[in-house]
Amino acid sequence: SDLANELLTRRGLDKTFDFIHVLLARVDSADTASNVVRQWIGQTYAEKVLPVEIPKTAVTGVTSAEFGTVYDVSKYDGSARTFKRARDAYDSFVGHIEGSVRAVWARQVEALNGSTPGAKETKR
Repeated sequence: SDLANELLTRRGLDKTFDFIHVLLARVDSADTASNVVRQWIGQTYAEKVLPVEIPKTAVTGVTSAEFGTVYDVSKYDGSARTFKRARDAYDSFVGHIEGSVRAVWARQVEALNGSTPGAKETKR
């Protein structure tokens, strides 16, 4: 989106990001307001919005209040199904971030190999 670029340009800053993602967290799919906010964020940030959402559950509510995640829970006394739903969402989120980081690393390796004479391996 142009929002990030505009904020930097107005301040006279030149910043390059390898990636920017927007994660929707504590999403209550049964709440009408959540759906409106989801649509607004989707229109505003477009392709930056990740295709995964962290659901609003008892476990995510407790952990976020403590500035943590489901990964910080050693034993959850609530529903195993609720915990699994939250954990699966976080796992998916981590997978997307890992994919983005790996893509950046691959581009950096490609740039290094392409710009360094003799750095490319030759087949024998």
